[in-house]
Amino acid sequence: MHELMPDGPLAPILSRLAGGNVVVDYVLLTPDDPSMPVDAIHRDAAASGMAVLSGRERAVLEERRRHWNHWRGLDDTDMSYFEKSDVWRLTFDIAKARGVEESRQAFLKNYWYAFSDAPQGPQISEPELSRIFQQVNQLLFGDLEGWSIWRWSTDWSNYFDAGLEWWGAFLWTLVSPDRRRVVWLGASTTD
Repeated sequence: MHELMPDGPLAPILSRLAGGNVVVDYVLLTPDDPSMPVDAIHRDAAASGMAVLSGRERAVLEERRRHWNHWRGLDDTDMSYFEKSDVWRLTFDIAKARGVEESRQAFLKNYWYAFSDAPQGPQISEPELSRIFQQVNQLLFGDLEGWSIWRWSTDWSNYFDAGLEWWGAFLWTLVSPDRRRVVWLGASTTD
């Protein structure tokens, strides 16, 4: 799988959501081989999405390391603080993941909850949030008719740990009818 970067009108909308306390993580992917069985595409997408998030986490940690070293007056390559510290890193074991097909109606209900009802609450008004939800979905999926939707278990990565405290943890993979586009949607947070 290869990550696709959001472009066009989708990119600024997803940035606004992150800044507006919407906790859904979006990873856009394309399969290396769209002729693979759809269940294999879903499994590959679940693992690939986690790997992308892990890479994003590494980038954030690298930026923090640079700032920390600058503040301490150290060479930018000095890793001593981060080697000694207990830095959180995203881990996952795809062999433990279990995915099941989910209906469009169940997906939209649970996805709307994850999108709109995070513990800290979105910093976007309800009418605007609903409009943005519809807009994001239109840009990502068009019509969901024909898309294959899987919901994944939440016991195979520390990504889910915060949400499992009480709010909830979610992961879906959605494969387009032509199997050329995959959307990884995850959410996990706590107060």
